[in-house]
Amino acid sequence: MKQDLQLLYEVGSLRFLKRTWSQFLTPEFANTAEHTLRVIWISLVLGRHEESNRTEALMKMALIEDLCQSRTGDINGMQAAYTTRDKKRATQDILGPTSLHEDLLPLWEELEAGDTLEAKIIKDADYLDMYFELKEQEFRGSSLNAAWKEVMEKFYARKLQTKSGRNMLKELETAGPLDWYFSARS
Repeated sequence: MKQDLQLLYEVGSLRFLKRTWSQFLTPEFANTAEHTLRVIWISLVLGRHEESNRTEALMKMALIEDLCQSRTGDINGMQAAYTTRDKKRATQDILGPTSLHEDLLPLWEELEAGDTLEAKIIKDADYLDMYFELKEQEFRGSSLNAAWKEVMEKFYARKLQTKSGRNMLKELETAGPLDWYFSARS
């Protein structure tokens, strides 16, 4: 039980881990814990549209996708060209002594291999959260969305592996961060 408590404190530390977006002129991006939460939700939506019958696996994969960042940090594409991280060792060390090891480590390995529909959904959800954040930044008056648009289309949009992920990206072009509020019953 002691190792499980340590895991839960380490997961809590993700609230304080800034994502590398803050390097690009604004500190007001989601932290790693907030990012993980939306990745879970995006994964559930994509999973439904892709007709995945592994909802529990999707949620668990989304939960552990960035878990290692409590030890490795978050790096962006440029930093990745200069940095080596041992995500596998970090994930094994985090989960190894816990009661969740046998359940979660195989899912992390499946995610890293990237071959299953669910792994592809999680990767798409991770990329799509960047688009959501850029749209939210644009709504706040930031010009980051315009500056990143070409980069996103050239590199990240091409990485989307599911039809539903590509459809969601297309829909994001015209969706706004407050559409949910204005269409809600009042």
